[in-house]
Amino acid sequence: MLRERYSVATQKEKQVNQRAAELRDEVRVLQEKVSSLKAGREEDGRRITGLEVELGKLQDHVIEQHDMGFELAVN
Repeated sequence: MLRERYSVATQKEKQVNQRAAELRDEVRVLQEKVSSLKAGREEDGRRITGLEVELGKLQDHVIEQHDMGFELAVN
């Protein structure tokens, strides 16, 4: 009877250890995905900042062209 209980307990311990190892692997994969997403988010932030600067320059250029056209029409 004790041997059976010991055998069952040993089997359950092996299953628990195996599941723990699987969960550690899953956690590692998820951590890698999170790191990748964070890096992508930072890259997106830099791109957005660059696009905002470029948009500001283009807006200034459009206003400048409009003013030049108005001055040409007045002259």
